Amino acid sequence: MKSLHVDNCPFCEIFSKLKIPYKLYFPKKSEIQTQDDFVIVNFRGIPTVIPTDHVESVSKEQWGRMLYRCKEIFGQSTKLKIINYPIRDHWHAVIIFNKHNVYNLKDLRDE
Repeated sequence: MKSLHVDNCPFCEIFSKLKIPYKLYFPKKSEIQTQDDFVIVNFRGIPTVIPTDHVESVSKEQWGRMLYRCKEIFGQSTKLKIINYPIRDHWHAVIIFNKHNVYNLKDLRDE
C-alpha cells in the first residue's frame, strides 16, 4: 500500500523526499522508505515520533509499535504525548522520558 502524503507538509517530505532537517533517531535514513511506518526525530529540540501517513490519528497497533521503539531508545519510563502543533493535520507525538542524555544519541541521517 502506498503511503498518503500531502504536498508542502514538512513531515510528509521526510518520507516522500527524504528531506530530514532534524536529528534522526529511528530508523536509519536508508531504511525510511522501506520501514514505511514512522520516524523518530528531534523536531525543534524535542524528540518527536511522526507516522508515515498524513493522518490525524493512528491505530492502537501503530501506537504500540511507536511506543515500543521509543521505550527501546529513550528508556522504559518513556511516554508519548499527542500534540497538534505546529502541523495540525499530520499526527505526531512528543516523547517524554527521564534520565536519558538525548545529545549522546547518534544522528542516523547519514546511515
